[in-house]
Amino acid sequence: MEMKDIVIRELRHDDTREAVELILSGLFQETLTLRNAFGLMLNAESCLSMTALSAILYTLSHSPGLSVILPPLLSFLVSFVYLWCDYRQCVLDSRSELQDLHGWYTHKPDRKFWVAVYREKVIGTVALQMTSETTAELQKMRVHLKCRRRGVGTRMVEHVEDYCRSVGIREVFMIADDFGHGAYLYQRCGYVITVEFLRRIVPLPGAFFTVRKLSKKLWGDC
Repeated sequence: MEMKDIVIRELRHDDTREAVELILSGLFQETLTLRNAFGLMLNAESCLSMTALSAILYTLSHSPGLSVILPPLLSFLVSFVYLWCDYRQCVLDSRSELQDLHGWYTHKPDRKFWVAVYREKVIGTVALQMTSETTAELQKMRVHLKCRRRGVGTRMVEHVEDYCRSVGIREVFMIADDFGHGAYLYQRCGYVITVEFLRRIVPLPGAFFTVRKLSKKLWGDC
């Protein structure tokens, strides 16, 4: 794949189906992973819950094997349930937008949507939502699984930043969580973490992850 053959353009109506499929598949691939499941399973609340369950099982069964094996197994399965809940909630929250992606972004002064196209196939998406006259949020960054680590994401970020400079936007930010690897891309492009907080998936032990806001002042280059 040659970078010169990749075209970044505003979303067209005939790009919509591929763009939506890429957004949903990317969300699924980034959320329901072993890495994320182990991350939830090994946080402090989950470990405390596993310790308590292990003690209860040993008291009831007097079986060291059962009390050692069963709690981590259950915690791992529950972590995947948490991840599925988060994925489904993200899909539901975006349902109105994804049902009419082209209409959602076309001719709207406060938002833009671009696709990266290679040989007439959509391989990347990125959206921009203005939050003030000089600030905007970068959203919906997705790159096709087979095209990652080839500079496509960086090029899309640069394209969005060039647009922002042309319309007077002084700062771009994005929200990243522990799921996926988007934060690393943005940090390589000069974005810095300005805020960190925890978000719960459901009100149960261990069902939380770290969310980060990364920002960049647009007087530097990626």
